[in-house]
Amino acid sequence: MKYITRSRRDSAPLFSLGSGDSIPPLRTLCLTNFAVDSERVNEWDRCHHIRHLGLDGGAESLELLTLFTGKTPDVTSLALRIHDGTSPDISDDLYSRLDKFLQSVNALEAFTAYDLSKDILRLLVSRHGPNLGRLRFRQTNFNRRDQEQIRCLFTFEELQNLASALPRLQRLGIDLRFKGHLSYDVLSGAACFPSLEHLELNSNFPYGEEGINGWRPMVDSWLNAAVVEEALRYVAGEKLYYERITDPTTVPWSPFTALDIKVGEWEPSVEGYRKSTLATYPIFMYACRWVDCRPGKVDTVRLRCFAKEYPIEDDRYEQALARAGVWSVSKVLSGPGTL
Repeated sequence: MKYITRSRRDSAPLFSLGSGDSIPPLRTLCLTNFAVDSERVNEWDRCHHIRHLGLDGGAESLELLTLFTGKTPDVTSLALRIHDGTSPDISDDLYSRLDKFLQSVNALEAFTAYDLSKDILRLLVSRHGPNLGRLRFRQTNFNRRDQEQIRCLFTFEELQNLASALPRLQRLGIDLRFKGHLSYDVLSGAACFPSLEHLELNSNFPYGEEGINGWRPMVDSWLNAAVVEEALRYVAGEKLYYERITDPTTVPWSPFTALDIKVGEWEPSVEGYRKSTLATYPIFMYACRWVDCRPGKVDTVRLRCFAKEYPIEDDRYEQALARAGVWSVSKVLSGPGTL
């Protein structure tokens, strides 16, 4: 068994997978709202084979992060969400514990952060910047606050600075509120990453009046396949421009191949985890790809979320892509460590 998700209600030992050399080592471990009994700390010594670690919950997840520090040196993928992780009461402690964990890991290649302060990225860059290939930085309440002031958690300058520190980043996921038109400055900032191939934009738009099929997101009035195609072509064009004005001896530039715009909140919340896997409002996305993976003609599809039909609740996004044939089903079923 490679993928385990546990909650605080579980009472059985975490690693009771049997005994014997025939059992494959645990590679992926995801814990949601999980608290460990101090009497079972010795069980964590069996974690050294883990490649992907996901911790999702309240302040108790900080204790888990410390317990794993030094015991999982070969982790290549980390997903972390601490409820209210941006609070001053938690952020300092989180910063310190995460720094120690990152120092204990050999080479982190993928990092997903939910509801954490941007200051965390300084640690990530300083410890594993040259190795990182995938970064998803989300604040799930972002689009419900500061409605008129902020469109994105990152400015163009911040994305540009991140791009210089993450030369191998291939996939980037960030929050972006469109407010009726494309945010060209943010798209241009994303194009600064020389190795970027895949961009995921998370947008939790406000909803308008109730229609025949229920509440409709206001974004429906302007977001369509043509707009998404324009965004794909714009990022690809900006990448070509930056490549031309960059010293060719520094880092090779990869062609931009994929853009996804997600509407609604795809990730389950920490509080009321099971209940939050059932969507209250329509959840969908536009997935845009070059046909035959070469710039020219594009293929854009609108996909719905089918969370109820799959056993892995944390991966709604990947499930939808796999259902449409633009993502490997085997990767989804193997857990997020392979994404």
